[in-house]
Amino acid sequence: MATGSTIFLADDLDIDPTAFPAGTDGAWHLTTRLMNSGTRSLWLGTEASGTYETGARVTGSTAMTVDLTSAAGPVTLLFAENFYTEKGWDYCMVKAHTVGGPDVWLRGPYGSAPSGNSDGWRISSLDLSAFAGAPVVVEFVFDTGDDKYNAFPGWFVDDVVVFDHAGSVSGKTFLDLNSNGVKETGERGISDWRVTADGPISLTIGTNDRGRYVLPLPLGSYAITEEARAGWTETSPAGNTWNVELTTPDTLADSLHFGNYTPTAFITGKVYHDLDHDGAFNNADTILVDNMSTSEIREAVRRSSGRAKIEISGGVTLERIPELAATWANYV
Repeated sequence: MATGSTIFLADDLDIDPTAFPAGTDGAWHLTTRLMNSGTRSLWLGTEASGTYETGARVTGSTAMTVDLTSAAGPVTLLFAENFYTEKGWDYCMVKAHTVGGPDVWLRGPYGSAPSGNSDGWRISSLDLSAFAGAPVVVEFVFDTGDDKYNAFPGWFVDDVVVFDHAGSVSGKTFLDLNSNGVKETGERGISDWRVTADGPISLTIGTNDRGRYVLPLPLGSYAITEEARAGWTETSPAGNTWNVELTTPDTLADSLHFGNYTPTAFITGKVYHDLDHDGAFNNADTILVDNMSTSEIREAVRRSSGRAKIEISGGVTLERIPELAATWANYV
């Protein structure tokens, strides 16, 4: 069984900007406008406007070649991405091919890839195992499909890594209400808190809306740390660092939590539709969840436990109807 990974590419676009063609403004190019780490990322857009609006349909790709001749196991393409595009029209796709071979969609084609809003930086991984044993060309492809409504920031790509044999680390950053360094019931996760793994590669990601993070990584030894913030005290782990060994494929090091304390007070309540006009919340009334993410709506439904009806209000589009229906809210 493998006890290490071969890293075929690790590019934060600062160390080796030549891995991708330099490009030009208005096409795929290196930009300092937004990045997950370092000082640059890949972006298809126009610097002057900060969007990909050109008055015409926008489509383009940027490619890199990775030699997988010596790949000895499952191969992962890992990258950080941040996109804000016209949902349902402007797609962020990835394809690959051997030199001279046919294109294979890793994410796509048009109409079946991510679009809309990623809500900040996220880590994405795709399977390159089918290309092990030969050089492979990987292309990031963006296509708006038409010339309308293209004044969006677009798709940014950073921290591109290709490796065989993967493990992962995961955990939460949480508000340590009693500052005892232990994750306890009722202590909430903190979103958008940056967590970094330093080892054979360095990779950073922000926590999600429940404070959770997951980092797929090549095998090896890592120090997992979180960002320090003014006004906050780090309460756990000791030394504010988790030291982790990922020694075999599919190893998961879980519950690597980070406690953080700041003086806190909570004001809680409900906004509800007073159907019986009695000025009091009761089972005849409906809680409005306004402009919430799908995961937040699911949490509202879970917490209501049938005690009240849930009505989704705001942020409702035709494209979101299937995912909103799956939350089991009562009304949209």
